[in-house]
Amino acid sequence: MGILNLVCSVEKDPLIVLGNQKSGTTAIAALIGKASRRSVVLDFFFRVPRSGRKIIDGTSTLDEFISHNKSFFSKKIIKDPDLTFLLPDVLKVYPQSKIVFILRDPIANVRSILSRLGLPGTIVTLSEEERLQMEQALPEWYDVVDGKRFGHEDPNPVLSLLKRAIKSHEVCAANQGRFSVVRYEDFLSDKKCYIEGLCHNLNIKVQQDVSKHVDVQYQPKGKRSGTLAGFFGDENWKKMQQLLSQPKVQQCLKKNGYAASLNS
Repeated sequence: MGILNLVCSVEKDPLIVLGNQKSGTTAIAALIGKASRRSVVLDFFFRVPRSGRKIIDGTSTLDEFISHNKSFFSKKIIKDPDLTFLLPDVLKVYPQSKIVFILRDPIANVRSILSRLGLPGTIVTLSEEERLQMEQALPEWYDVVDGKRFGHEDPNPVLSLLKRAIKSHEVCAANQGRFSVVRYEDFLSDKKCYIEGLCHNLNIKVQQDVSKHVDVQYQPKGKRSGTLAGFFGDENWKKMQQLLSQPKVQQCLKKNGYAASLNS
C-alpha cells in the first residue's frame, strides 16, 4: 500500500454507495461501474482488518484511513456498508458527493447475512467460544453480528442483526433528501433497466450494456428455500415480529416503502 499511496490521488467527489451488508450494495455498485465504465472499490474495511472499528471506537478517523489507503479512494465509485453507520464522517469528508442508499426488507436482509455466515435462523445465542472464533477469523463480520460498536447489541444474534437492518433504514429515512434511494426488490425486477435508470437519475452516462453482468454472483448467495418464518423458527420469528411492530419502527419502514415488512 505504501507505493500506491505515493502515486494515487484521492477522488474529490466519488459516487458513494451505502446500505447494510447483504442488501445488494456490491451488485449495484459494481453494475453502475460496469455501465458507466467507472472505477469501483468494494469493501475496503475488510481488506484492512480491524480498521473500521478504530474509526468507530474513536482511536482513528476516516480522514486518517483515507490518507493511509489512497488507492481505495482514488476510485470513482466507493462502497462499503460500514460507511452507512459512519454517515457524519462521510458527509464531512465528501460534502458534495452523490450518495446512493440501498434498502432491503429487514427480515430478508437478516436471513441473507446469517446464510452468508453459515448460521441458522433459529440461533438464539453465541457461546463465548463461538464469539472468540468469529472475532479472530472474521473481525469485521463479528462486529456486524455482535453489534456493540454499532449500537445494536443484543445477546440474540438474530435480533442484533435485525436491529442493525432497522438502524440502516433509520439512517436512510432521516436523510432521504440527501440520497438517491434504491429498494433492492425494485432492482431485482429488471436489473438492466433499473441500473440504466439509476445512472440517468445520477447524471452518469451509460457507456455499455450490462446485460451479461446482471446475473454475476458478486457475493456468496444466501439460502432462500422455505419460508422466512420457517427459517427463523417460532421463537425468533415471534421476537422479530414484536420488534418490527414497534410504532417508531413501523413509521420508519413505511417512510422507506416497506410497510408490508411484517408480512414477509
